[in-house]
Amino acid sequence: MENLLFISLSDVLQVLPGVIAAARAPEETAALATKLMTNASSKSNNPLQTVQQWYTAVDAVSTKTGGEPPGDTELLQATQLANLALAVTFVRLKSREDIPISPDELGYIWKLIHQALTSSSTRSLFSASRSAQGFLTVPLCSLLNGKDIDQLFRLHVWLPDSNRGNPDFAVHSHQPYIQAWILAGEGTDHSFKVEPTSDPEKATHAEYTLSWKSSSSAQPDPSNDNKSSNDNSYKTHQASSTAMNTGKLVRAECTASTVHARDTSYSVPAGQHHQSEISPTAFHATLCFFDSKRGFIRDAPALGPVKDTISHTQPRDPGNSTPSSLATQVQSVRTWEDLIAQGQNHARRAELEEGLRCYNTAMATCSDSQFPIAMRYIHLFEGHIGCLYRRFGRYEAAEGWLLRSVAGLSSCSRCAEREQAKKGIYKGDGCEDGCCGNGSGNGAEFIEFTGELAVIYRHMSRLHDAKRMCELQCSAARAEMAKDKMGARRLQFERSLCRAVGNLAMVNYQLWQESQSQSNHADEKEEKGLLDLAIEQQNERVHRAQELQRLIPEKVTDSATRALWLRETITWETIGFSRLSLYHSAQGKPKESIQCAREALQRTAKSADTTVLAMSRFFLGRALLLDGQKEEALQNFNMLDADGSAASTGRCTPAMAFCKEPSVEHREYLRQLVEAGADMRLVDEHDYTALDYAVFSGDAETEALVLEGMRKNFASVQGHVADDTIRSEIDHASVVGQTLAQHLADSKLRKGYRTLFQEKLRPVLLVAGKARHPGTSSPSSSTSAFQILRKVYADTLGNDPAQRSMFDGLKFLRYEDFLRFGRLPRSSDDLARVYQHAKSEHEDSSPRVEEGERAAQVKYIIFFSYRWINKDPGAVSPDDRYHTQYKRMITASELFMMEMHPEVKANELGLWIDFACVDQDEPMKGVSALPMILAQCNAVISLTDGDYYTRAWCSVEVMVAQTLAKSYGLHLWYEHVYDGTTEKGQLKAGPLDMEIVMADKLLSFERDRPKVLFLERQSRLLG
Repeated sequence: MENLLFISLSDVLQVLPGVIAAARAPEETAALATKLMTNASSKSNNPLQTVQQWYTAVDAVSTKTGGEPPGDTELLQATQLANLALAVTFVRLKSREDIPISPDELGYIWKLIHQALTSSSTRSLFSASRSAQGFLTVPLCSLLNGKDIDQLFRLHVWLPDSNRGNPDFAVHSHQPYIQAWILAGEGTDHSFKVEPTSDPEKATHAEYTLSWKSSSSAQPDPSNDNKSSNDNSYKTHQASSTAMNTGKLVRAECTASTVHARDTSYSVPAGQHHQSEISPTAFHATLCFFDSKRGFIRDAPALGPVKDTISHTQPRDPGNSTPSSLATQVQSVRTWEDLIAQGQNHARRAELEEGLRCYNTAMATCSDSQFPIAMRYIHLFEGHIGCLYRRFGRYEAAEGWLLRSVAGLSSCSRCAEREQAKKGIYKGDGCEDGCCGNGSGNGAEFIEFTGELAVIYRHMSRLHDAKRMCELQCSAARAEMAKDKMGARRLQFERSLCRAVGNLAMVNYQLWQESQSQSNHADEKEEKGLLDLAIEQQNERVHRAQELQRLIPEKVTDSATRALWLRETITWETIGFSRLSLYHSAQGKPKESIQCAREALQRTAKSADTTVLAMSRFFLGRALLLDGQKEEALQNFNMLDADGSAASTGRCTPAMAFCKEPSVEHREYLRQLVEAGADMRLVDEHDYTALDYAVFSGDAETEALVLEGMRKNFASVQGHVADDTIRSEIDHASVVGQTLAQHLADSKLRKGYRTLFQEKLRPVLLVAGKARHPGTSSPSSSTSAFQILRKVYADTLGNDPAQRSMFDGLKFLRYEDFLRFGRLPRSSDDLARVYQHAKSEHEDSSPRVEEGERAAQVKYIIFFSYRWINKDPGAVSPDDRYHTQYKRMITASELFMMEMHPEVKANELGLWIDFACVDQDEPMKGVSALPMILAQCNAVISLTDGDYYTRAWCSVEVMVAQTLAKSYGLHLWYEHVYDGTTEKGQLKAGPLDMEIVMADKLLSFERDRPKVLFLERQSRLLG
């Protein structure tokens, strides 16, 4: 976090009294906080300048001030208040010097505020109240000048509870200048021009003056001055506010509306009438600074009804909300937003597994009891996960997610409240009372996800459903644009319309194709009209995208949103040109087709979306191929550089792009690639091939096309080899067949791993581990999580023959059996048990399945990572003749039970040892399952020595252990080391921050390297 702002001691001491007043802290605490700041400044070796330096200095002196023992409540309170004063000082100086606060800086400041509001020492000091506009406020700093606000710093939180205050009094003004920073969610600020009028027919409002009644408190509040009656002096802590009709009539007209998103800032001049609009089912939070130094107007009335209202009193009762609960909810939503944004970024870069990981973590965040009415966020999660599944080519699943999402997002707040009361998730069955219908609540997310459904239906060849969704998206976007007279959200819906028109054009083109394939052309004029309409609509898309690229830099103030929207519109323009190339080739216009394809490719030069780039190369290659330019076409199909050379790193190819999202359309393009001789064996930046993506999507026809292409590729290689080195055709066909079978098996293995870990095991880990911190787990505290994890894994294998054919079940050795055996057992010694699950008729009778009471007794499993040290020719065991590793395992187990975790008993302990638990005669299933087996073990113990970290297998096991321990806080990792101090050696926590580079690790058999590298890649996805 960069911060060049100079913060002096006097700056902080000016703010600290306001923090003390807002917290109503005792005098002793206030004096100690002042002392902390003074000592921090005087005892620092270097001048304190940045907020981070101040924070570190306060922390350093807090345990020394006055000799108070650690944990002293008064000292802890003073420390938190001092840190809060630092946060307020930083924002105050930035605001007054008109310096923007970056997202990282805002995150750091929020961390200090969050700590102060949630700390057990200070959370009871602060108070919350309900404003007249319906949001909840928490004063953080309050400095008054007589009866007026001098400086006021507050946290504002709009809960998704439909409480937005009395709409008759929504338009209001403030005496001081205001600057606000968005912590979470999105809102719209409307500005109004207000003019007096004597004509009741022209008047829209009447002016109302405000007065406040103070709240009672155990602590003194200087701003309240012990007054319990209403008056017009501002009260930091209020019991109620009253608006009194002055009889002055005004006409208010909205002159501007601005959307404000996360990490942005906006200001409201003193006396300016405005209204904050937040969706009733949305969560929104801001930090607000009321600063009279930047403007103050005494006459700042609220506006209310013209007739029938003399006064209106708003109680400030916050209900069950506390400052601590509000801060926790803000943090939860910020975390959710961060994860969704990360998932979207991964999706745009075609990093689908990483995106899925982020979305699942976001969903786990919603399950927290502190999360604010999670239903809306669940619906948003459903939409985002549906979009991601569409990119996986899993259309049925994507359709289900998206249908639930759009049904939930289009429901009204009344339905939301009903579903919340049921404590269920909206199933999309519609309103029970008919209280909301089509078009109600159709916001940006609803329109976006409707468009995703259109794409899915097009890929599923449900063209009429796709057309209906496109038209619904277009009409909804146009309706929202018509509502937004001031244009605050107009660009947002212009973007939706741009995409929708382009997709509608593609549906019309495919309907034209469908009509051409039919034998009887009932109306050739009408059929030609569809193609002409598609061209017209796609040109409209290109024009809209270009116009958006002109408007976005002018209209969008937030730099991150501006950059994102520009990237998206460039992508839509690119896709538009690519599809125009397709349409022109259908018209028999090769030059126009090539020109449009080149226009598309030119616009992808800086695109981070590798799929869009690959498709642009395809459409150019296709246009060239149809024009007889086969060599240049293949250069584009194989993603070669302009000079014909291959890229130094893998790239997404057109074949991969079409395999990701299989459809009749994409299979036809893939068939053209195969016929042209495009290389199907290429790998992308994720080390995946076209076959991998075809298998992931589960489309048999796509998979067959890729295998046929690979067969042609291998045949072409053979054709270039000299005659005297060519195998017989039969031998060559056999080798090719075996090679293709191995590639197919590897792809199915990758898919199985993705499905089993990402969709089955990881959600369990997220829920169990989300409240923990790395290194704080213990076997006893996490036993239930591991039992659930093992059951889910066992049930999945038991119910899925395909998974069971690829992955081993969880096996273990009972520690007591291992102890009696006297040496390292081999898998053929039949000492390993399979963890309890319902036995399938397809399973072998051995190893034995642990069932009933004996299986329940095995609560803890240790995974042993060790070197195979027996180098004797013809060795039958990885251990040496002295049983060194066997003895170390016993010693390490004893240290684990006696010194590290005495709650673990020998009769409850199981061990996972590869030589015993992986079938040594057919090891592939056991090796493939290694990361998932390790994930089900409570602890990993590495038997380290001088060569341990040079070995590839040991290193990949450590990488998995590190990732799991850091990500979920459930798993333990220890090193057993001999340091010469004790006969048994020591068991110590493994270094979680140690970096491991697999490239230089050693293997006994180089043929194992592909397996190790595959497991290394999978370990990155465990977090």
